[in-house]
Amino acid sequence: MRVFLSSTFRDLDREVVGHLETLLASHDVQIVTGRNLGGEGLTPSIMQRIEECDACIALMTRRDPLGVPEEGRWSTHQWVRDEMNHARGHGIRSIAFVETGVDVAGAYEERERIPFDRTAPLPAFLKLSETIRLWREQLGQTRVARVSPDNLGRRFRREGNMRCQYRFVNQNGDRTEWLEAEPRLAAGGTLIYLRGVRSDTDQVEVEVLEDGNPRLASEATPQWLSIALEDLGG
Repeated sequence: MRVFLSSTFRDLDREVVGHLETLLASHDVQIVTGRNLGGEGLTPSIMQRIEECDACIALMTRRDPLGVPEEGRWSTHQWVRDEMNHARGHGIRSIAFVETGVDVAGAYEERERIPFDRTAPLPAFLKLSETIRLWREQLGQTRVARVSPDNLGRRFRREGNMRCQYRFVNQNGDRTEWLEAEPRLAAGGTLIYLRGVRSDTDQVEVEVLEDGNPRLASEATPQWLSIALEDLGG
């Protein structure tokens, strides 16, 4: 699972970000950030990174005080809100990790936020850990399958009019929707990454389209076997 971690890069937040990264790593999550892209705006490069992720966690910490000091209300960082909203707008699982006092003005439903208190952070991290577990269950696992013909990965690299898709077939013969895959050339053949595996007993069907028309297809095959694609002709 790939998670985009939206946060500031201030020294004040460095410790919290480090704890979040440790928690995500403990769930075997691949962490994606905008740290190496510079700036604090929602650039096209950041948008692409978010869209390539399975989920987004937005760390909304205090920035500037709002109203009178006695109210204890704070704004948060606009680019973090923008990154969260971009993820939500693309249907990506997302949750806000909101520091005490930060005013999000009803922008996020309760199920999309976790209150975070720097003086007692454990409940927030436990809640986030449970959220990540649920995300993993919803998304399923990722498996790597070898497909033939072996030169398929080379053809995808060379030609721009081909698409590859796959779907799962359960023991009752029910099929999922088609999912996109990108065959990758590797030592000894071509590999595809099967995301969303929910059961070891599910089989997989793979199809390759050329100019939108099916050209290669496989029979339903167990996930751990090599998947043979046959030419459909035409």
